[in-house]
Amino acid sequence: MRFLRQYQYVFYFLAALVVCSVMVIRQSIANNSAHYERREDFILLNTRAELEAAQQHYDLLVHEMPSLSDAVLANDLQRTSLLLDGKSCTPEDLICRYNVGVSNELQKRAERRLGKLLHKPQD
Repeated sequence: MRFLRQYQYVFYFLAALVVCSVMVIRQSIANNSAHYERREDFILLNTRAELEAAQQHYDLLVHEMPSLSDAVLANDLQRTSLLLDGKSCTPEDLICRYNVGVSNELQKRAERRLGKLLHKPQD
C-alpha cells in the first residue's frame, strides 16, 4: 500500500497518457473513415450524374489532399484508377481530375523525398 501511495502521481500520469493515446488513435481512425466515406460518396454522386454535389465533394477532397498520408493517397489513386480503367479522360470528368490530382500530389511528395535524400550531407 505504501508503494501505491508513494508513486500515485506516476500512476495518474501513466493512466492519463494511456487515455490520451487511445483518444488520439481513435480520432485518427475516425478521420480516415470520414475521408473514405467522402471519397465513396463523391464516386457515387459522380456515377449518378449528380454533378453539383459531386463538385462539392471533389472540392472537399482536393482541399484536404495535402494533409493526407501517402498511404491514404495511394489508396485513393488505386480506387479511382479502377474506375478509369479503359476510359479516356476528359477535363469534365471529376473522377479523372481527382485521379490526376492525387497522382500529381504523390509525385511531388516523392520528388521532395528524393531531393532530401540527394542533398543529405554525407557523414
